Amino acid sequence: MIEQSGDILLYQTTDNGEIEFADGFLTMTEGFETAVYLALFGGNFDDDGRDGGSLEWWGNLITTEPTEQYRSETQNIVEGLPVTSGNLRRVEDAARRDLSFLLSRSIASSVDVSARVLGRDTLELNIVILAEGEESRFSFVENWRSYLKQTFKEPAVAGSIGTPSGDGGLALLESGDFLLLENGDTLGWE
Repeated sequence: MIEQSGDILLYQTTDNGEIEFADGFLTMTEGFETAVYLALFGGNFDDDGRDGGSLEWWGNLITTEPTEQYRSETQNIVEGLPVTSGNLRRVEDAARRDLSFLLSRSIASSVDVSARVLGRDTLELNIVILAEGEESRFSFVENWRSYLKQTFKEPAVAGSIGTPSGDGGLALLESGDFLLLENGDTLGWE
């Protein structure tokens, strides 16, 4: 029997987290990968991180220790706010708060966060953690979902061909790009 130790490795994709099987076993890690991923993207999408919020992740009910609870403000911002340079600073601040448990529990001596927009709806979030003299680097590339959510909230986008809320067609965005739709799902850019 093979003994496994550490945490199950969760790795980030632009479609949320994934796990990996190798030779019939889950891939494990003893690093920060899973803790960082869950802190940033493991809570409830609708939880804005404010104290007393009723939309916290259900797992937070298990512990009363705030440093063991996931609020994932980062995820909430990426889900709910438009892509702007000002909101990049909000993402960085939220990531710092989401990862503050590493400092408050003396797990790490520093946590550095930087964010940038890679494309129209893609965020890159870079994290550098210094713990016991060793540096761990993480880079998350995440779809900035609010960009597409805003497109679909309106019954029709100005100048649209077809309707975003319908069964398909093309939506002309203010940027001049076309969004290809099928059954309300985004298929890609034209």
